[in-house]
Parts: sequence; structure tokens; C-alpha cells
Amino acid sequence: MELGQREQLMEDNPIAEQLRIETIKSIAHKISTKRQIREQLSQTVNRRATRSKSIGLIRRYRYSGKLYVTRAVKLLKSFVTNFELFYGSMKQIEGHFGSRISAYFKFLRRLLVLNLVLLLFIGSFVIFPQLLAGHEPAGSVRDVNARQDFHLRDLFTGEGYLSESVMYYGSYSNRSFTLVPGTAEYSLPHAYFLTITVLSLATFVVVSISMGRSYRVSFIESSATVQNILTHKIVCSWDYGIANEKAARLKHATILNELRDYLAQRNRAPFVAGRWHRLRREALRLVVHVTVLAMISAVAASLWALLVRFGETDHFTAWSALYVSVVSNVTMVAFGYACQLLGQLEQYRQV
Repeated sequence: MELGQREQLMEDNPIAEQLRIETIKSIAHKISTKRQIREQLSQTVNRRATRSKSIGLIRRYRYSGKLYVTRAVKLLKSFVTNFELFYGSMKQIEGHFGSRISAYFKFLRRLLVLNLVLLLFIGSFVIFPQLLAGHEPAGSVRDVNARQDFHLRDLFTGEGYLSESVMYYGSYSNRSFTLVPGTAEYSLPHAYFLTITVLSLATFVVVSISMGRSYRVSFIESSATVQNILTHKIVCSWDYGIANEKAARLKHATILNELRDYLAQRNRAPFVAGRWHRLRREALRLVVHVTVLAMISAVAASLWALLVRFGETDHFTAWSALYVSVVSNVTMVAFGYACQLLGQLEQYRQV
């Protein structure tokens, strides 16, 4: 078609459109033929315009990659925001014991997540490089200890074969190594020191920020904005996003426990202590402190006597770590009950 070869008519703009209309009108053909010519010209113009405006293959791949990365980041943020460890257990604790008790377990959950992060970094920068470095040179003290036979008691004591293991007490090397000759060396002492230092500082910062934020929300902002606490708990405590019966029952129990706790604290009459009562209370506290110091001294003397009496025997040398840990744990459990009984004598709740 001769009209398709004229560049002025094939441009995609209003002037070229008007020229096409005038040119088609001047053609000596039937109206149906003119309509067909106009449709063909319009299709050709649209096809050329689309081809000229289309992007290249590399740019298309780049835009597609950015689009997929953006979607992946949004999905990851949504997953991290909605994903909570022990979500059902936390809701049950909150429903049965209130939000104050659940806050403690939420804090423990956050510490668990921090420990998992620490495990990931320590395993990547300390444990895994130590495994790649291999054993110490033949004939060294650590190499001799690493060749000890494995015994069942090593699982309980951590001694013997496991004393030079990276998974237990550890025997991290103080040397540098490289897997490919001629490349930079990896210093295990520096890796251990820098990893532990950076992670300790990061953990301190994260815990401090979390505690500061919780304190601001729980005490500073709430004390400044919430005046009628009882009205706020009754009217504004319900979560309208609950969609099942079990969650509704847990939320109902949570609100009920919080109201009971608040009313119990509010209706508690202030205790006025007399002179003799204060004297008796201080005397009891003095006795409790002396008793605790005596118990600690008795435990220390018992452990010292145990080590002096049996410390030289081969059997005790092999099982000493287990004996000391068992005695320490049993003592701590017994001390817990003893301190609970002694705490009742101190009468701190009546202050």
C-alpha cells in the first residue's frame, strides 16, 4: 500500500491522524474500502508505536528482577511481622495468668531468639572455621588429648574425649590457617575475640532498647495518657480482631484476671506498723540474713571438705565435674525452698 510508505502519515500524533483522514477521503473508492484502509493504517501505526516504545531485553530483565526482589522483601517483612514463636502458648498463659505474667515469658522468648542468633554467628565465624582448621600439630598436648578414647561418662562430665571438642568445653586453636596456599589467613584468636565482643555489645544494645521501649510504653506513656485505668480496662480491653471462640475465651479470661488483680491492689488497706512490730520485723530480717550467710558458708565448707577428702582418688578425678554439678544443683533447689520459707518471715508484703 502506497499510503503505508509515506512516513508523515504513519506517525503517531494528531497531525498525522488528520492527514490520514484527509488522504483517505480523497481516494476514489467505496466507503467500505476506505474503512478497511483506515483500520489497516491504524493497526500499522499502533504496531510501530508499540515497537518503538518497547524496552530492551536487558532492561526488561532488570525491571523484572527489581519487581521480584521488592515482592520478596514485602513477603519477608510480612512473615517476620506475623511469625511469633510459641504464639498459642503465650496466649494461653496470658489468658490464665494475665498480661503481667505473659510479659516475663515474652522476655524469655526474646532471649531465646537472641541466643539462636548468637549460635548462628558463633557457629559461622568460630566453630565452623575451627572444624576446617583441623587438629593441632602432631605431638602437641592438645593433639594427645584429642586422641583420648571416648567413654560414656564423658557425656555427663564433659571431660576426656570431649574436653578438646568444639561442641563442649572447647579447645579453640590460637593459630591462623588458610585452605588455599597463597591466600589470606584466617586468625582463630581474632575471630573468637571479635565475634564474642561484637555479639555481646549487640545483645546489650538490643536488650537495653527493648527494655527501654517496654518501660516507656508500660509506665511513662500509660501514666501520662491513661487517667481512668479501670474504665480503660473495661471499655477498651477487648480485641475486635478475634475471629474464633478459643481466642475469645482466652481474651475474656485475660481481662477478668487483670480486673481482679487491679481491684485487689486498689482495695488493699494500707498497713500501719507499730513500734514493736517494726522492731520484731527488723529482728526477723537480721536472723534471716544471718541464716542465709550460715547456709552459704556451710555449703562452701562441705564442698571444700569433699574435694580434700576424695580429690586425690582416680574415681573422683574422673567424675569430679559431675559430682560438683550434682551437689551444686541439689543445693540450689534446696536453697530455693529454704529462701521461700525465710522470705515469708521477712514480711516484705506488709511494708
